[in-house]
Amino acid sequence: AVLTRQLPTAGWLIVSGAVAAAVLAGGAMVALVLELDLPGVVADQPQRLIFLIFAVTIMAVVPAGTLGLRRAHEAALLREIDAARREAEKNRQLFEMETRYARARDLAASRRRELQHASHDLKQPLASLRLSLDALLADRDSSTRTRLADAFDYLDGLVSGLSARRDDAADATAPPSAADAGDAAGPAEPTEPYSVTLITGTIEQMFAEEAAAKGLAFTCTGADAVIERPVLPMLRLIANLTSNAIKHTAAGEVRVAAGPAEGAAAFVEVADTGPGLSADDLARLRQPGIKGEASEGSGWGLAIVDDLAAKLGAQVEFHTAPGAGMRVRILI
Repeated sequence: AVLTRQLPTAGWLIVSGAVAAAVLAGGAMVALVLELDLPGVVADQPQRLIFLIFAVTIMAVVPAGTLGLRRAHEAALLREIDAARREAEKNRQLFEMETRYARARDLAASRRRELQHASHDLKQPLASLRLSLDALLADRDSSTRTRLADAFDYLDGLVSGLSARRDDAADATAPPSAADAGDAAGPAEPTEPYSVTLITGTIEQMFAEEAAAKGLAFTCTGADAVIERPVLPMLRLIANLTSNAIKHTAAGEVRVAAGPAEGAAAFVEVADTGPGLSADDLARLRQPGIKGEASEGSGWGLAIVDDLAAKLGAQVEFHTAPGAGMRVRILI
């Protein structure tokens, strides 16, 4: 039964023939050794002949069966090894596909965040430019002002459209992955040194009219201190803080100050007399895409501040409490 399961038909026929030949040959050899008279044995003691045939058959079948089982076992092992090899290859291909998908997803998330930051940063310069041009064209005819307003409305619509598509993304507020974190790892490379007053002077030009239009006192002061960080990211960082301060301050003032700092090359500080935040609210609003209930912004202001500060190798300190305004200090 074992042989019929383990060996193919041709193999079984060969083994059967070998067994029959072995029985006949074995019987003849035993008869010669024992000097038996086979015709006499068959006639006088048939049971001895039966025993002899049985013994010789067992001697022939056992080795043949063992050999067949061994070969079947080896064949089964080879099949298992081949199946394991195919499975390992499938797993390797699956791992490569998952790795490529993760890289593509992380790259898409990184590019989406760049678009989010860009759309957020475009809003403030557009608002400041609109206010400046409105003041310059106050004495022009209404058709000119209307065309200008339409142009700015179109630009605002483009920026708002970017924000809307951004917010519709399923994972727009997902935390950065390890691959994205590599983009912000370590401070930016040093650039040509410049005075921090370059930043405060530009901020004053950008936001003075907006603050005045809202009835806020706005001051920018700076003492000479030299820093070596890329100008544009530094300007974006302080502009985001200043924009948030003006946006969330209903009355009072917004102050921007800069100068030398103990233990650092320089500091830039933005303070306001707005409503302030609790520690829990501050931690929540620093998450990407999270905004306050009364906020009309995108919820990316403070998240962009943290991201830019990390890229610049700057330290951010928030000092705020409910009803006490907010003061944000950047150490470079």
